[in-house]
Amino acid sequence: MPGSFDYTPIAPPLAFDATPVGVFLYDAGAGYAHLPNVVCEQIQYKEGPTPPSARFRYILDQEAAALGWPTQFEQLWPIASVGSAYQVAEDDELVVLAGMPDGSVRVLFHGFSRLPQTDLEPGRQGVTFVAVGVAIQCWNAPIGGRLERNADDPQAGAVVSTALPTRFNPADNGPRSIGGFLPNCTPAGYDIDEAGSAPYPVFLEPRLDRTPDPRTFWDLSKAVRMILATCNPPGSLVDNPDFSALDALLQNRRPLPGAQFYDPTNPATYTQDFNLIRDYDATNKPWPEAVGELLGFYGFGLRFHCETTPSGEPYDMLEIYRKDAAGPVNPKAVYLPNAGSPLGEAPVNLGSFHGVFDFQGLANQFEVESHPDRLEISVVLAPGFTPSPTDALAANRVKFRRSFIEIADQVLAGQGPTLRDMYRLYLADECGDGHWSFSQSAWASTPIDFSPIFPPAQDGTQSYVNRYRPGSNTLISTDPNNRKRRAQLAVSRDYAGPNPPCVWNGTGTWQPIQGDWRLLDDRLGILVTADDPELWNIGLPSPGGYVSKAQEPTGVLHGVTSIANPQSGISESRFYLRLTTVVEADYDLGVIAPRRDASPTQQVVARRIDARDHFRRETVKAASAFNPTSSDVIVEDDTDAAFTHAAQLRSAHELPPLSAACTFPMLLDYLKVGDRVDGVLGRNASFQVNAAGEQLEATSYPYVVALTWDLAGNRQSTTLQLADRRLEAHARAL
Repeated sequence: MPGSFDYTPIAPPLAFDATPVGVFLYDAGAGYAHLPNVVCEQIQYKEGPTPPSARFRYILDQEAAALGWPTQFEQLWPIASVGSAYQVAEDDELVVLAGMPDGSVRVLFHGFSRLPQTDLEPGRQGVTFVAVGVAIQCWNAPIGGRLERNADDPQAGAVVSTALPTRFNPADNGPRSIGGFLPNCTPAGYDIDEAGSAPYPVFLEPRLDRTPDPRTFWDLSKAVRMILATCNPPGSLVDNPDFSALDALLQNRRPLPGAQFYDPTNPATYTQDFNLIRDYDATNKPWPEAVGELLGFYGFGLRFHCETTPSGEPYDMLEIYRKDAAGPVNPKAVYLPNAGSPLGEAPVNLGSFHGVFDFQGLANQFEVESHPDRLEISVVLAPGFTPSPTDALAANRVKFRRSFIEIADQVLAGQGPTLRDMYRLYLADECGDGHWSFSQSAWASTPIDFSPIFPPAQDGTQSYVNRYRPGSNTLISTDPNNRKRRAQLAVSRDYAGPNPPCVWNGTGTWQPIQGDWRLLDDRLGILVTADDPELWNIGLPSPGGYVSKAQEPTGVLHGVTSIANPQSGISESRFYLRLTTVVEADYDLGVIAPRRDASPTQQVVARRIDARDHFRRETVKAASAFNPTSSDVIVEDDTDAAFTHAAQLRSAHELPPLSAACTFPMLLDYLKVGDRVDGVLGRNASFQVNAAGEQLEATSYPYVVALTWDLAGNRQSTTLQLADRRLEAHARAL
């Protein structure tokens, strides 16, 4: 594979004194008790929601017998045999200590033992057991229920523990949604312990209807702080990171608008935003896995780490860090002497190295597939039936009643389906199925012209396709109480615009129809549901609100006579129906985070992210009856948030992961999980994974994702796994 190489020196004469390592039972009150018959063979730390682990072996030899230690597997293995001073029981708290060359004592591992394993073979027996870090207790209680603040006082009200799901920003298209989601986080500045050292928000009723709106969206920092504060409170065995730094740490950083390069350590070169969470349900998940999923999706890392206190006690913590050039520590190096120089004249600690740059996993351009634009419009509908002047005769009007249509199939030999639409069906006719043209007094099949609503594409071509566009019952515009309006049907007798079906041009005086109609489910239009369309009860007009022929003094619309054989009288003249609803466009936000020149490959490797449930744009068009202006009004536009999302994914994928293993023939503790490694010092072999350093692009290096100390036998070694495993964490996003 391109970019791979292996380094395996020929028996390097690397000789170092072994680091003294001991295994101890630990009690926070009583201290350490040495286990002389137990040897630690391996300790491993990994990136992500994985507790550290260790493997141990009992000494079963003649020296053990002479010292009175157990020497047979049956003395150590059965659960019932627990009780010996030299036997480790299930859940015993263990600590592995190392005496460092500077005279200090270093805690290598702190965890709980698990039941042993016995291996019997001819001539030998062995008893081993494993232990898991104390972080394993973080998996004991899955997330269940959520803390929610009383909705009557979103800022300072009481907080109640509920059994409701721990679901952040639930997807929803209802009247209180914002961009297809319901914000359900408490207001900014009103966290629990707001003035303390560990503030965190809680949940809030997502459908609150208030002005101003107290609801806020959960971003990555808010969600992580809430989970840690409620699931891993102070006093737990594993300490949380500093909450005061999480807001700044967990933001998206990307080049300034129009720029190709940036240094994530230099605020003058980038712009940043909070990473808003898409609909995520953490219910029933162990909290480390929920936090790991949320962080991994946006390209951040976490690790469980054990340090040594000044008094020599173990101190376990959770650390969260960026995985770009603004990582937690400066890059570190591994050492080899210059080629051809004798060993001993330069620093050396690297015993073997195997590495490969994985260009197959690279993606340097991300397009966000958002919800198609939603537009609130008003259209003037055309009859979806062929009227006849004779239909207006009293003797003929009876057949258009619903009660008559129900028996029409039997009485009139199958005419029921045709009669069901007569003087009831009014259409926009998006696909040119056919409608009655008032101007031509004939049946027409020309579809409605949506060009006033959907502007041409950049190349001048039509931006919409002729297809069915069923309307929505809920509008985008709101009433004086800030509630979403309902779809409206209105009637006019003095409309003077284009021949319907058409986009409304603003002319005419209109009276809203209060009832006896419904939206069509499969296309843009309405169906009159009154029993008799000739006596369509539309409600009385508002006093002084309508004049001239737009008035229906009795609140009854003569839906047959006025269409079949219109007269000059107020109640018998032709009427027009205007429908105000919301339709979908055939284009979306069009958000793309394009390839940057910092990408080490010239090829554009694109990915599309399905975010239709999250990002959208909603516009009240100038042609809407509820838009008092002559211009479109954009009510919701998630373009910036969508670009933030795409840019964060690009940042996490645009560089080729370096998968590598570095082995050192000694116990090293200056490198740990989450450290960056910049290369092999002495050989000028850089591990840089990005390009364009001359443009001041910050250099990116791989991270240590696993560390293993092998202490078995008479040799000690340290193995580091280097990789940018963000691609694995983001696999579900691709």
